[in-house]
Amino acid sequence: MTFTLPVRYYRNFVDQDKPNAEEYLEFEHSEFELPPEQTALLLVDCWDNHHLTESIDRMDAVVQERIGPVLDAARQSKMSVIHCPSPGVAETYREWTRYADETDLGMVDDSGEDDGIDWPPRAFRDATSYWMSAHGNLDDDNEYREYAKHPEPRANPIDLSIHPRLEFSPAHDEFVVANADQLHRLLAHQEILHLLFVGFFTNVCVRNRDYGIEAMSQRGYNTILLRDCTTAIESHDTVDKELHKKIAIREMETLYAWSATSTDILDALDTPGDERADRP
Repeated sequence: MTFTLPVRYYRNFVDQDKPNAEEYLEFEHSEFELPPEQTALLLVDCWDNHHLTESIDRMDAVVQERIGPVLDAARQSKMSVIHCPSPGVAETYREWTRYADETDLGMVDDSGEDDGIDWPPRAFRDATSYWMSAHGNLDDDNEYREYAKHPEPRANPIDLSIHPRLEFSPAHDEFVVANADQLHRLLAHQEILHLLFVGFFTNVCVRNRDYGIEAMSQRGYNTILLRDCTTAIESHDTVDKELHKKIAIREMETLYAWSATSTDILDALDTPGDERADRP
């Protein structure tokens, strides 16, 4: 059995019958027939804390209203659930060692090797490469950056864990990973090809982590961003309209990933209407 997920990406070219100008750029829509057993929900840096109060308020709203219902639906399907909460947070969950090797256990991921794993299959990578980015791999030192000092922090910014609404569930045989090589081994062993991304922040970790959308698309996976299941770090002159989030989503839709919404995935998994909030 498969489920049908409507997706879109943003074309950076125009139809031949139109002027070759930016005003004629537009979305391209499609549908994927996804086998649940070959699909995973990736929860990227879904923390319960942050040093910026507005950011944590937006995070909490997205978790409660969007990501939480998607996680509930994923748990009722045959889809894998993979928590990617950053190395320092991942190591607080004993289950994170499940696909770790000696390098991961040392909290260092600098080998640049893929363990000789030929996954995704070459035919799958070739079939999807037409819309994937050709940029090189990202550098990720897998270390916390020092947070800016603030006279009245909301909470200790280093005291992080997975948001309680999204807490790791051993009862559902979920996974915790700390870096991309560990994630890659897990995906190969479970024969997973399609990755649904949710989490924080749109313009930082969701896109740029070594297990983020850009890097995993370069490894050949079919990457799909749930665009209403994320929020970005904004600036003083962008926060009102969440412009950084919108721009980051558009860049990923153009270069690295397809996108869908929480409503799309809930409808595709046939989640009852009373289990989800109304969404734009």
